[in-house]
Amino acid sequence: ETTGLEPSAGDEIIQIGAMRIVAGKLRREDSFEQLVNPERSIPPVGIAIHGIEPAMVKNAPTIDTVLPAFHAYAQDTVLVAHNAAFDMRFLQLKEEASGVRFTHPVLDTLFLAAVIQPDLPSTGLEGIAERFGVPVLGRHTALGDAIMTGEIFLKMAKDGSTVSGLMDTLATMTSIALQYGVPLRDLVSKFTHVRFEPSGFTGNPEVPIAKSTVDYIFRWMGSRFLSKEDRDALGILGGVVVAEAP
Repeated sequence: ETTGLEPSAGDEIIQIGAMRIVAGKLRREDSFEQLVNPERSIPPVGIAIHGIEPAMVKNAPTIDTVLPAFHAYAQDTVLVAHNAAFDMRFLQLKEEASGVRFTHPVLDTLFLAAVIQPDLPSTGLEGIAERFGVPVLGRHTALGDAIMTGEIFLKMAKDGSTVSGLMDTLATMTSIALQYGVPLRDLVSKFTHVRFEPSGFTGNPEVPIAKSTVDYIFRWMGSRFLSKEDRDALGILGGVVVAEAP
């Protein structure tokens, strides 16, 4: 949890929560949960969402103490997060203050869901949880959101056919590429128009025709996540993809 949505403008981490996944199961007895003193005010609009008040963090350790502890907890693991770019930006900006760098591979359930269930009406954590049958409990607490994200990830991992396995792999590769700074625009530009079977009409009004599964995935991601300028340049206009017949 954070004081706001703009880490580059001075927003700070106020709570970190995580839980380990081992052998396909959440280990609820092996979790990390810590309030953080942000050394700044917490806006009332944020308190209304996460419920963390100034008095609760007044005597909590600061981020230069908490991040090394979390880094040790997460050592030699793959991080799973929802909208991971948001979380990772906060961590990156605290590298100098904390003396630790998070170079872990990162899997993003937002992008995994977009690939596995491209017709999702919402890519928010609650919307994805509902689609995968995961109870929405402890929302907007760091540990509660971590548990929900972990449950969603495990549900995704069990969606086993060959096609879903390939899509899951592609989503993982895309998530890692984004983590290491490859612009989404470059990925969309590279992988749209890739042609192989199956191809044809999709039943999705946002991407009515696709030349392949890969073409479909990256057209859909472009329509949802790229800026209007980038969509225009790539022929993805107004969130509705303009596709040629396969």
